[in-house]
Order: sequence, then structure tokens, then C-alpha cells
Amino acid sequence: MRILHAWEIYTGIEVIQQTLKTTYEQVSEIERAVEGIIQLEDSLKGKGGEAIRAFFQNVHKPFLLFHQAFITDYDTILAEIKYLLQSFEPAEEGFIHESFLENDVANGLDRLERRVTSITSEINNA
Repeated sequence: MRILHAWEIYTGIEVIQQTLKTTYEQVSEIERAVEGIIQLEDSLKGKGGEAIRAFFQNVHKPFLLFHQAFITDYDTILAEIKYLLQSFEPAEEGFIHESFLENDVANGLDRLERRVTSITSEINNA
């Protein structure tokens, strides 16, 4: 059984959360750009223009919203894991047994996997 340094796990979670924040901001920018394309009623006229706007409305926008929801869920689960970790070992210079990660943390990751699968199915069925 391995023993891990708590600060390494805290740092890893914080790095992932910062990456998620940046990714969420980037996806939000894309979502605003897609919304701008959807609003181009004066520029994208006729059947072709309507088809383009509808494509962005019906395909791109839902995907981006699902992606934002996924990022939010992932961040929430990481925050829960961090909270559980702090409850288990509050000192950053402490150690954590691998069995904690294999059992308790694995349950959080399983929930994340189920959520990702659900979102993927929703996107594929849209």
C-alpha cells in the first residue's frame, strides 16, 4: 500500500480546477460568438442563411451548453473530493493512504463517469 503526500493531491486538484475555469471561460466566449451568428438575421437571409443559423442554434449551442454543464459538474466533484480529503487529512503536510483514494475518491469519479456518459448520450441523441 502506498502513502501519498496530501499537498500533492491538493495541488493537483487546484491545477485541474484552474484549467477548468480557463476552459469554461473559453467555451463561454465561443458560446457568445455562436449566439452572435444566430442573431445575424439581417446578414444570413434566405433558406441558406436560415439553415446556417438553425445549425448553430440546434447543434453548436446545445453542445456548448452541455460542455459548460460538464465543466461545472467536474469542478463540483473535484471540490467535493478536496473537501473529503481535507476532512480525512486537514494538514497539507500529512499523508494519505492509497486505500482512501481507491475507495472514497473512486466513488466520486464513478459519479463523474456516469454524468459524462449521460451528457454524451444526450448530445448524441440531440
